[in-house]
Amino acid sequence: MAGTVALAQRFSDLWATGPVAMVAELYSSDAISEDLTDPSSRVVGIEPRQEVEARLFTRIPNHTIEVLAILELDDRAVLECLVRGSSSVDPCPMATPALLWWQLDAEGGIAREQAWLRWDARRPDDGLDDLWARSPRPQILTTAAPDADDEVRSQTFYRTLAEHLAGSWSWDPVLADQALYDEDCVIESALRPGAGLRGRAALEAADAALALRLPRPDRRMTVLDVIGQGRTLAMRISLEGREAGQGPQLRTHGALVLTLDGSDRVTSSRAYLDWDRAVPVADEATDEAQDAAAP
Repeated sequence: MAGTVALAQRFSDLWATGPVAMVAELYSSDAISEDLTDPSSRVVGIEPRQEVEARLFTRIPNHTIEVLAILELDDRAVLECLVRGSSSVDPCPMATPALLWWQLDAEGGIAREQAWLRWDARRPDDGLDDLWARSPRPQILTTAAPDADDEVRSQTFYRTLAEHLAGSWSWDPVLADQALYDEDCVIESALRPGAGLRGRAALEAADAALALRLPRPDRRMTVLDVIGQGRTLAMRISLEGREAGQGPQLRTHGALVLTLDGSDRVTSSRAYLDWDRAVPVADEATDEAQDAAAP
């Protein structure tokens, strides 16, 4: 964990002051960079990624990133972050959540990055960190021993739980809520930070409406990657469905970060998903092909 924490801190420092130099220092020469929700956005290599950073720096010249939490497994890491800044059209400092899903090379550099950042979803920076970060997260700068309950959780457990959630949700989202979520759960979206759902009843109502919007048999959640640590589980996923059961089959990609209680029920969920960016499946390479092309 120490190496990943140091890498994340260096990333945070350089991203605020010299993002182009940051890419040269921290990324592999053939690093893959893409929007978490859009595999077609993939760029390969240092210079194309530096161009992405240069455009972002022009759009948001005054920006910083705070790493709130890190999950790590072997050569992979998930970072939950908060981006702060302002552009020429902003009346005050703004903030929005972000997420980075990293794969590291043998030297500890970033070989692949799938990132969520929706600056269009920003809101005034008036305590967003308190609103968005109220759910429990793993400590990133300490190495405290895990609770006894945490010690029995294996990566097989996390993967099995993720697959169970995805399969249950694909079949019936409301039944999945009843089976897997705590009665007092908190459900948050990175698109609407601070305006989440409180309680399983609210989640069931929202998912009942979603089930009508994306009916079976075309509704599908697929698990692409899983990293778990203690009582926190991150799932990289794809969602598919047809609007009202009509039109083309659509797909979007994203991530869920879940916090579990002592009974392994979900007490909080933070979603980095944007169904409005879903595209016809025929226009996109398969998830398996996208991941097979990665290092």
